[in-house]
Amino acid sequence: MEVLRAQVYLNLGLIHLESGSLRRAERALRESLSGEVQYAKAHNNLGGIHERQGRNEEAMQQYRQALEIDPHHVSARMNLGNVYLAQLDYDKAIASYLLVLELQLASELAHYNLGVAYFRQGELGKAVNE
Repeated sequence: MEVLRAQVYLNLGLIHLESGSLRRAERALRESLSGEVQYAKAHNNLGGIHERQGRNEEAMQQYRQALEIDPHHVSARMNLGNVYLAQLDYDKAIASYLLVLELQLASELAHYNLGVAYFRQGELGKAVNE
């Protein structure tokens, strides 16, 4: 029953997120995580809401929780890298994007973001290769 409840609130949160209602989405996603069942997807989407609201520390915490549940969650890893990039922490952004590429080599977005991070870090040769 707990699993079903968590899934229902997760789905409700995703519906609210798609409709642009961030407050409702956040409430539903938090409710989906209120029990023992934890979904990486819920943490990742909650992190996305926090990031949209400029709450980067909370976003990173949610992305990290998603990765604790599922270390291969490509979207959470990418999102964490994006926050690092926005915070000008290029070393951590690069590390995140490289991990994404280990999991999903064909990720054009990871290659692009990695190139941006290298460029901003002054690594022009590496940036061009991405």
